[in-house]
Amino acid sequence: MKKTKKAIILVIIVFILLNSLEILLDKLPDLNNKLLTIVILQTLCIFLPALIYNRFFTDRKKTFPSAKKKGAGKGIFTILTSISLSTILVFINYGLPLLIDKTKAVDTASKTGGYDFSVFFFISLLPAVFEEYMFRRVLLNEFKYEMPMNTGVLLSSFCFAITHGSLANFLSPFLAGIVFAYIYILTGAIGYSILAHIISNCYLSFFSSLITYSVYSGGTALLFLLNGVIFFMCLYLTLSRAQNVLTIDVFTKNLIRFKENNESEMPLLRLIIKSPFIVLILLYVIRIIIKK
Repeated sequence: MKKTKKAIILVIIVFILLNSLEILLDKLPDLNNKLLTIVILQTLCIFLPALIYNRFFTDRKKTFPSAKKKGAGKGIFTILTSISLSTILVFINYGLPLLIDKTKAVDTASKTGGYDFSVFFFISLLPAVFEEYMFRRVLLNEFKYEMPMNTGVLLSSFCFAITHGSLANFLSPFLAGIVFAYIYILTGAIGYSILAHIISNCYLSFFSSLITYSVYSGGTALLFLLNGVIFFMCLYLTLSRAQNVLTIDVFTKNLIRFKENNESEMPLLRLIIKSPFIVLILLYVIRIIIKK
């Protein structure tokens, strides 16, 4: 449990840094620059702690093996999978809120879209690179030593989700984290999960801008219909490509790597109780209560 405990402590540190620095930045009246805020939070609170941890507390040579075969197959599969995921996240982030509270949903969409190109670029690129490095390259690699693969995927995705703030913004990052984790395990290369993350961020940011416009122009239903069509098209193409991609031996090797590293498969509940994970959950609950 040593590696798991250290990894969870890293997440606790990141969680505390993110929330503390976010509160500090909110209190600075002159700091209204969205781009600068993103750069500061992502660099100081996520990337640097993960980089330091990976440099001094991990065996950097023991990562997931990469696929030997090079080609466009895994890249196309990653693109199609990430677009399929993004269409689902659109319904979760914007479709359901529109049904519940139209005004609040439009306000949320306007805050996540409509930026100029530089901010749009950094919102899509910077979090994708830094968060994938933290939660897949570092965290998931540590979990593989002491737990089954699916448990490691779920716990790393949970850690990924709680760093995104409120309870309302938990489900989407959690689902996205699961998909990104399996893309990383499947391909053995962090670049593919970064690519999926970038595409997802771009799709959501672009779609949020369209929603803000469509609500006032009366085209919301058509927009979500289009999103649904894109989902079924990409899902069909993803499944048709999956057979070729899943036949590569890297996924089998990584699955074996998880099993070989685990002397015993500890139940999820016992694993949570015996690690600092319970502390992380308590901190998250406290944050939710304070933010209400």
